[in-house]
Order: sequence, then structure tokens, then C-alpha cells
Amino acid sequence: MGRVVPFNRPSLDYSLWEHVKNEAVLVSDEDIAHIAERDTVGYEHKDTFWSSEGRESGVSRVIDFIGLSSSFDNLDQIPLLRESVLEELERKATQKGFMRQMDFSAHAEFWLEVNWPILAKVVGAAIAACGREQNFWVISGKDARQSHKFWSDMKRETTKSAKGEYVDYEHWQRLVHRFREKKLDPSAAVLRGQAHPPSRPVIVEGNRYFQNPIALDHRSRLGDGWDDLDIDSGTRYHEHHGYLTFEVIRKAMNDLANGKIADFLWSMHGLCAYHVMREEGLTQQKIGMHFVSGLAIRKKTRGVRCLAVPDIAISLKTGFGMGQVLKILHDAGLIDWYAVDVDVVQEAVSDLMSR
Repeated sequence: MGRVVPFNRPSLDYSLWEHVKNEAVLVSDEDIAHIAERDTVGYEHKDTFWSSEGRESGVSRVIDFIGLSSSFDNLDQIPLLRESVLEELERKATQKGFMRQMDFSAHAEFWLEVNWPILAKVVGAAIAACGREQNFWVISGKDARQSHKFWSDMKRETTKSAKGEYVDYEHWQRLVHRFREKKLDPSAAVLRGQAHPPSRPVIVEGNRYFQNPIALDHRSRLGDGWDDLDIDSGTRYHEHHGYLTFEVIRKAMNDLANGKIADFLWSMHGLCAYHVMREEGLTQQKIGMHFVSGLAIRKKTRGVRCLAVPDIAISLKTGFGMGQVLKILHDAGLIDWYAVDVDVVQEAVSDLMSR
């Protein structure tokens, strides 16, 4: 397919977008649907979509560029709104009766940041599930089923206390052993909490293991989405994991676009806390960690707003159609998708290379 930015000059990605952004136009929903429908195994011209020579678009050829939604720029306001955002998060926790298990004073900075590595995994898993639901590809759906079963089984093992429902050490170890046999390790969820306390699935206090209430709040939101679905009675909850997850993300992105930063962060922490899935050997983790988190890291560390899709496609070979993955992300409001005339892009690359 060929790269737009030469392999030996990867740092030109920032300069390239700065050169061409004024010529960029948003790709229409109709064009996105057209691409997703045809970027699949068996379509004769599949490989031409992500060529460095551009894809056909009407009477011209264009190069596609994608980047995280501009709504994420609102997170840049957090340093100025720190106290008010924290107060709003504490108010939400108080209203829901969660304050006994949440420490805002010790973990304030974590509450104000998105857990990007875990969010990327969440999105990757949801893409895999959503693509199956839309008949883009075939996967078993086992991971969503196992995750749903973990939360249900842990709930059944709980004992009530003044601080909330918990699982004691002995029952927790049995739970871990049972799921490890199915290649899901819940103990990894405990270790994960050390890096980002608000989005930990399980809160450990001595020999008591509490389900993070913000994860259960997210589970409740998934249930609300499930109740609103108009589907056959024989369909199971976990079979719509992708759709339900992206419904939560869509609403959260809408909150962020409207400046409701605390509401957005609350949803993201719950989304990440609820994520308990296998870590190894999953195609969706490649989508999440190498694609979604890659966009976030480039934007955060080097200010790269958009990347040329051919450069992503050539390194991200997952067996899933790139156009289909991008459509799912776009429909969820997570990315902006632009097109730039191929002549403009090639001229910009030549200019940058000559310097």
C-alpha cells in the first residue's frame, strides 16, 4: 500500500497535518458507510482505500486522515477547573451513596485524568464485539460473556457490611481460580488498581474485596441501554456488549462536547473499572493499544492532531477491515475523519522532505 509519511521520517506526521489541515474536509456519513461496506475480504478494490496514491472520491483522489475527536480538547480546561470538577465528582458520589469507598483527597489527580491504556482496551474489545453485531466479522463473543459472568458470580458471593457488599479472601481465591481455568485472571484487576485507583475493578481492604461502586454504576447504565433495545427475546445481554458500550461512550462524548467534564470523567472511570477481560492474544487489544492509545499518546506528547490512515493501516494488520473499525469509532464520536486531495498531500510531503 505504501506510506504517506516515509518510514524513516515518522516525526513528520505533526508537520504534515499542520501543512494540509486547511485543505481538509470532513468525510460524510454516506462516504464512511460506503467505505465500511466495501473494505472487506472479497471486495475487488479493497486494497485501494488506504494506498499512498489515495482513494477515489468523486472526480478526485484523496488521502484520509483521522485523529481523536476535537471534543477531547475540552479536557485541556481541567487545570483551570480543577476544584469545581472535583466537587462535581464528589457530589455525584455522595448522591449515589458511594463516598464510603471512594477517596477523592488521596487520589484527586487520578480522578481528573482518563486512564488511556485501559480505555484503549475497552474500546478495542467493544469494536470487536460491535463489528460482530453488525456482521462485519465473525468472533465468538466469549470475552464479553466471561466478563459479564465474572461480575455476576462475584455479586453472588458477596456479604453485606456497613461499608458495602464484599467478598472475603477465601471466596475471592476460589473465584480467581475458577476464572483462571477459563483464561481470565481477576487478580490482574486488583494489581491494575494500583496505577489508577478510580478505575480499579476491585477495591481491596484487608481481606475484603469490594466491587468498585463506579463499575457497578456503569453496569447499571448498560442495563438501562439493554432495557431500551428493541430485540428478539432470545438474544442475550452479553451479545450486545459492543453496542451497549458505545452507547455509553456516545453519551459521554456528548457530555464532553457540551463542557460537562465531570460527567464525562465519571462515565470513563466507570467504563474502565468495569473492564475485566483477557489480556493476551486478543486482536482487539491490538486495535486498542496500538491504535487508540497511539492517537492519544501522539496528541498528548507531540501535539499530533491527525494521522494519515494509510500509515496506520500498513502497520495495523488485524484481520478486521480498517474502514469498518474507523466507522465504529466515528459513530461513537471518538474520532474526527478528514480527507485531503492527494496532490495537496504529496506536495506537502515533498516540501517537508526537501528541508
